[in-house]
Amino acid sequence: MWLDGWTVVTADGKRIAQFGHTLLNNRDSVRYSWLVIIGTKVYLNIF
Repeated sequence: MWLDGWTVVTADGKRIAQFGHTLLNNRDSVRYSWLVIIGTKVYLNIF
């Protein structure tokens, strides 16, 4: 991890992407969401 406390790198110092997804359930529907973090950029999408 870099000194910024956020950026994660591989053993050889290359940046990696972090990815997460989940299903959001409520009474009327089910939605799928995903989150990708690449460096300092965050991408979120909900379907």
